[in-house]
Formats: sequence, structure tokens, C-alpha cells
Amino acid sequence: MNKYFYKYLLAAASSAGLLSGCIATQQQKVAENIRALNAARSTQVLAGVEAQEVSVAINNPSNNETANATVLTGEMSLSQCIELALTHSVELFKQKLELDKASADVNRAFYSVFPKLNLSGDVNTLTPYDDPDKESYDLKLTLTQPLWQGGAISAAYRFANYEYEKTRLAVWKMKDDLLYQVSSLYTEIILKQELVAVYQSAVDVSERLYNTSKNKLDGGVASRYELLRAEVEVANAQAELIREENELNELMLKLFNTMGVSQASNVKLVDELVLDESKIDTSNANSLALNNRAELLSAMCDIKKAEENIAIVKAEYRPHIDLYASGGYGNSRGEASDWEDEWQAGVKASMPIFDGFSRSYKLASAKAALKQAEAELRLQEKNVLSETANAIMQLAYAERYYESQKKNKELSEEVHRMVEEGFKVGKNTQIEVLDARAALTEAMGGYYKSIYTIKQARLNYNLAIGNMNAEALGIE
Repeated sequence: MNKYFYKYLLAAASSAGLLSGCIATQQQKVAENIRALNAARSTQVLAGVEAQEVSVAINNPSNNETANATVLTGEMSLSQCIELALTHSVELFKQKLELDKASADVNRAFYSVFPKLNLSGDVNTLTPYDDPDKESYDLKLTLTQPLWQGGAISAAYRFANYEYEKTRLAVWKMKDDLLYQVSSLYTEIILKQELVAVYQSAVDVSERLYNTSKNKLDGGVASRYELLRAEVEVANAQAELIREENELNELMLKLFNTMGVSQASNVKLVDELVLDESKIDTSNANSLALNNRAELLSAMCDIKKAEENIAIVKAEYRPHIDLYASGGYGNSRGEASDWEDEWQAGVKASMPIFDGFSRSYKLASAKAALKQAEAELRLQEKNVLSETANAIMQLAYAERYYESQKKNKELSEEVHRMVEEGFKVGKNTQIEVLDARAALTEAMGGYYKSIYTIKQARLNYNLAIGNMNAEALGIE
């Protein structure tokens, strides 16, 4: 093969190296842009799983796992429930596969700048005018190196990076929604467990008072009304207990489904419904929401993609330049002694002149898509700010509701204590004891519901500002 061919191969390879270096620099710039999009997103560790990065522990649910779901027994914490949900979520796994596809597209766009090397060959029978018993042969190696495509290659690479980032944000959003769902269910179940205990205590006390009334009636020191009233309180407490137990079971089934475990599981959540009474600073809520919400960052990526798409279309108006070199062996006459080197190299350029206005309409469409993406960002900003304002309002309401229910519980406990003591010395009647006990039961239920309300409001607030980290979830 001619020595000049190797020189051209070397020149093409050098050009590829230079261009790949330019692309690498561009890759670094894109990465910096992406990091800027996520500057407000801090990395938090949640139950041994990276809560803010894409590389969360997402396993592929096997057919065996699907057919034979895990049966849980014993006690479970919130962190354990979250870890199971992240591990078994089929939706999250599917979204992670979309991320893998986007990553492959980034690599494909990056390597499009590299030279293309093709090997071709053909065998042809000579025409009857020559010699039909002879054949011609040709074997050629061709190297093509794009030098300038009007900026389309670098724009396509940036486009692929922003698409990857958008997909990563979709994984992040889906994961945050899953964390919210599990945490919300977990807290509501803890509430139901507390209410079951409250009404079980009410049943026990009411039954004790009923037995006391029955004994007094048999002894002739109590009225039939007192006995019937005690019986009514027993029935009311039992009805509330049954209702709360049923709702608890329904919530447990929802939690099992969310975690991807068997509905036959039998677990008890270990936490108690307690409240950290420290206040949440909401003064910078809007700023946090605008910087952290995945929907806004995703909309920003759509704008960047639209801008790069315009650059790709504009590249069609510019000349395209390729460096090429080819070389091989050929035998055009079918003679064994006629094998010859064949080589050529050069620069190929093309310039579009007229395409029936196709590019013009394509560019107009791309510019309209950009304006649409910008409008979508404004809409998302409006929605995020509205959700944040509502979350702040609900948080303020929950705090006031908690304070009122806390005070009511304290007063009811004091009244019940005074009536119980008065009953022992004959100052208060059993009817008054029953009334005081019923009021205390209602106050205890309202108190626990107020704790749940404020914890749920805090969870909603953190979701609204894009702050679903370990602290927000109450995980130490």
C-alpha cells in the first residue's frame, strides 16, 4: 500500500485526536452547567442509600420475587420501610433503565466525532467483450474524519447531556414521591396504632364501670339509668375501636403494597407518635423551592435542549467538511499479475443551496419549541410557588391546631382526675365519671390527630421545597 496513504491515515488520526479533545472540553462545560442546575441539591444519606444521587440501590425484581413476595414479620422502622420500597419498586427500576438509555445516547453523541473506518470489497465478472471467464477484484479500506459539520456534532452532544440530566431528574422525582408516600403511610399507621390504644383503654374503663354499676344495681344502690348509660359507653368505645382497627389494617396493606412485599406480612411499626415542637423557618421557602424542585430543573433542561436543537438545525445551513483517505488493492482485468495499489485522500466539502424551504420550516418549528419550553418553565414556577404557599399555610394551621388540642388534652386529664377523686369520696356521680372519661378519650384522639396533622404538614412542606432528606423524614 502506498506510503502516502499511511501519511493521510496519520493526519486523520491526529485531527480526530484534536477534535476529541475539543469535545472533551465541551463535555466538561456541559457537566459544569449541569452542576449549576443542581447547585442547591445537597447530598444526603438515607438509610444507607444515596438519597440525592441517581445511584440508589434499585434492584431488578426477579420473576421469583414477583411470584413469591417477601413475607415480613416482627417490628419495622421507617428507614427499613423506605429501604424496602426503594429496592422493590418496579416503577423506579424502569425509570433507572431509561437513565441507562440516556447515558448510552450521551456516549454515542460523544463518539460521533471520532473517525469512521470501513472495509469494503467486491468481486465482479468481466463483461463478455473482455473475458467472461475472468473476474475483477477490489478490496478497500476507507477512513473518514468529520472536520466541520456546522456545529451539529457539539450541539448534538450537549443535547444528549441535557436529555440525560432530564432523565436523572425524573428518577430523582420518582424517588422523592416514593419516599413521601412511604413516610406519609408510616405516620398515619402510627396514628392509628395510638388511636387503637386510646379506644382499647376506653373499652376497658367502660367495662369496669359497667360491672360496677351492675353490682350496685343488684345491691339496690344504683339506678337502671346508670347501668344503661355505662352499657352505652361500652358499645360506643367498642365501635370506635373496631373502626380504628379496620382502618389500621387497610393502611398496613397499602404500606405492604408500596414496599412491594406480601400482603400476608404481619409487622408492627416501632415508632411512637411524638412531636419535635421546634418551629420550621419558612422565610426562604420560595427560594428553596425554585432552586430544588425537580420539575423546575427538568423544565430548564427542556429549554437547553430546545436551544441545542436550534443549533443543530442551523448547522444544516453551513458547509460540512470531511477528511477522507482510502487505500487498497484492485485487479480490474482479472490477470494475476495485474494487482495494483489503489489509494486516494483529500477533503470533501458540501454546502446546501436549496431544499424546498424544508430547513426554514424546521428552524421555525425549533424556535417555537423553545418558546414553548420557556412558557412551560414559567407555568411550573407558578405551580411550585402556589404549592409552597399552600404548604406554608397548612403548616401554620397545623401548628395552631396542635396547640389547641394539646391544651384540651391537658384540661380533660385534669377534669377526669378531679371527677375520679370526687367519685371515690361521694362528691361526684358515676354518670359524671362516664362523661369525664368520654371527654378524655375524645381529647386524647384529637391530640394524637393534631400531632399527625403537623407531621404531615411538615412532610408536605419539605416535598414542596424539594427537601426530602433524612432530616425531613425524621430519620436519624
